[in-house]
Amino acid sequence: MDNTKKRPILDEVIFLLGVIPVTVGAAFLQFAAREYEGDYSGFITSGSVYRFNTGFYVLGLLVFLVVTILSYCLFLRKRLDGAGEILKNQLALFIVIAFLFSLVLFAALFAVCFLLMGISIKMKPEWMNYFTVFGWPIILFIFMVAVGVIHSRTNE
Repeated sequence: MDNTKKRPILDEVIFLLGVIPVTVGAAFLQFAAREYEGDYSGFITSGSVYRFNTGFYVLGLLVFLVVTILSYCLFLRKRLDGAGEILKNQLALFIVIAFLFSLVLFAALFAVCFLLMGISIKMKPEWMNYFTVFGWPIILFIFMVAVGVIHSRTNE
């Protein structure tokens, strides 16, 4: 395989390597700006209860979405425009790489969540926590699959 056939995959990897650290930083912003609510005590564990700061949660979400979309518009779209036929042949690899990087993002977000909160800290509302840790990797994967399919169907 020559270098021209590796280009769309390499561009995808560069794009994801740039987006994932910023996404982890946005999640760190969400978790670090929490507000203390009180303590809880259970049969086995006890700890503190925190609430997401809604403003910082929305700010972190916007950073994730804006960086992902702007990085696509300013970097990836330009590089994938002329690679429709090549990408059509490598679409499965494109999707596999998107899936692997989504798993990397999940692991990084889980690590940020665990390092900032530990085992005994609870966040309220829990759906915000789950949406960040589980939803963002799924959104990134769906976005990358859509990018791959759209650019593989464009002819030069």
